[in-house]
Amino acid sequence: MKSVLSLLAALLLTSTAASAQQALAMNTSAPASGSFSTAPAAIKWEKTTHQFGEIKQGVPVTASFTFTNKSKAPVLLADVHGSCGCTVPAWSKEPILPGKSSVITATFNAANPGAFNKTVTVTTNADGAGPQVLSLQGTVVANAQ
Repeated sequence: MKSVLSLLAALLLTSTAASAQQALAMNTSAPASGSFSTAPAAIKWEKTTHQFGEIKQGVPVTASFTFTNKSKAPVLLADVHGSCGCTVPAWSKEPILPGKSSVITATFNAANPGAFNKTVTVTTNADGAGPQVLSLQGTVVANAQ
């Protein structure tokens, strides 16, 4: 029984050491920026601001933001989030291949009347690019009681 446990322990240590060496090799060959590719990814937005004008209170509205991958590497949307719970984005979780386009939609549901400027922040694997901020703007008109 002791020899079986010793053998299992030796196999576990050998496997762990091999995995650690492989992980170290992968980390040292990865680009310093932490991106998924050595080729820079670049995206071109059709627009980054959507003006709704006047909208009714409590009636959801949706804006679409189209972008194109202008690089030779796939673009990954690492994080997309709204500035508050009233702004909900939706996007493709698949990589956007070179030359292809994709759309991020943002649905805003206004609880209070008045002017608004809500944002959606998009983080990608584009080298050297900080997060892109998309803006939803307009005025909420109170519903007649």
